[in-house]
Amino acid sequence: MIELKPSYDESAERAVLGTMLADPESIPTVVEYLSEEDFYLEEHRLLFSIILKLWQEHGTNWDEIVLRDRLKKEGLEERLPFDWIIGVFEEAAPLKTLETACNVVKEHSDKRKLGDIILKSVASLKKGVPSAEIIRSVLDSFLKVAGDLESIYDKAKIVRLVSEYVEEARNRTSFYTGIPSGFDVIDEATNGFRGGEMIVVGARPGVGKTTFLVTLLENFRLQGKKVAFFSLEMPPIALGLKIASMVTGISFEKLLSGYFTDEEYDSFLEKLVAYAKDETPVYIDFRKHNHRSLLAALYFLKKKADIDIVMIDYFQLVDVKPGRGESMKDAYSKLSTDLKNLAKQLDIPIIVASQLKREAEKKDKPPTIGDLKETGQLEQDADQIFLMWRNDKNEEVVNVRLAKNRLLGKTVKFELEFDKSTHSYRIKGRESVLKNETYHNGEFSNDWEEIPF
Repeated sequence: MIELKPSYDESAERAVLGTMLADPESIPTVVEYLSEEDFYLEEHRLLFSIILKLWQEHGTNWDEIVLRDRLKKEGLEERLPFDWIIGVFEEAAPLKTLETACNVVKEHSDKRKLGDIILKSVASLKKGVPSAEIIRSVLDSFLKVAGDLESIYDKAKIVRLVSEYVEEARNRTSFYTGIPSGFDVIDEATNGFRGGEMIVVGARPGVGKTTFLVTLLENFRLQGKKVAFFSLEMPPIALGLKIASMVTGISFEKLLSGYFTDEEYDSFLEKLVAYAKDETPVYIDFRKHNHRSLLAALYFLKKKADIDIVMIDYFQLVDVKPGRGESMKDAYSKLSTDLKNLAKQLDIPIIVASQLKREAEKKDKPPTIGDLKETGQLEQDADQIFLMWRNDKNEEVVNVRLAKNRLLGKTVKFELEFDKSTHSYRIKGRESVLKNETYHNGEFSNDWEEIPF
């Protein structure tokens, strides 16, 4: 009889769990590598499960009291004594070695799974199971250990996937496959923003990145899309006034000064209340975030509120700390890649504003993708890159170029006109519109709905 000694590393498991307890912002990193079944010891699996529940419910805002209360509610006080948990806490791995500890736990987990496959195969041989059946079962099991079987496609699966997509596209009520931006020039070039994409908006300070993003925010809300907006630069009142000006039509300057008529004030309150009562939620996070806390907040909002799209203003304001031997460029490169991976994992578009290098202002020609600040990784990870720069002839006009468009390849250049009154943008020479086209029996029918700014 074959006997295999279970493969596990207790100290590595405790180090990972200790880090999750000591620094909840590390949890997204851990869950990228490990699941509950990857821990061998039962008490470790239980503690991982409890920590994960607390994170999904509270994000990083939980402490010893919340943990104790959860243990009590789950009836786990005897199985997970708090003195034992403190011991695990004290064995936390340093953040710089956390991924190494996770890999050790995963390696032992995979070895246990392989051992189970071997034992089941031997048992099947003893029972006289046909060899072809055993081989097929072993291959399936090995593939599951090596990676997600669902990620491996044969021709038949590809054909089914494409045919289902095309059938859905024929019956789609919106002309675009993604979320429309509300700017028809952009939507015709991109077909909307799709889940899994990272969209970069690059500009120098003062050009209008935030105003462009806030205009998009309102466009998304009008479509009933749930948006998470991370405002790392602008304080709440400044961003709030921009939004209020857009949704009420009252001049930004008037709102700032408070000098407007009683009639305008009554109209302002009425529209502001209507905005507040609108059922489409908008989540605006004004906290300063580091790399890990930003990823945790994104993950938390998706799981708790099922957000449709994320906007980050802006990339270089995320607090990153280079590891040993790393530069700031390396740290921002990792942030870029993690945001792209999270967009794919959560199946949502992530729009990221980015600064351009100072040299971009000194050139006599428009900015290029190479002018993105801090890292070239943004250029590689982004599915779409928009570059913005001032029109020298007219300060109220901003030039925009879609410089990268991974899926469709189409690049366009257009002008945005700044509305000083409502602090919003529209395509120069026309109203901003949301374009909704429905396919019926081979013909397109158009339904144009104006956005009120």
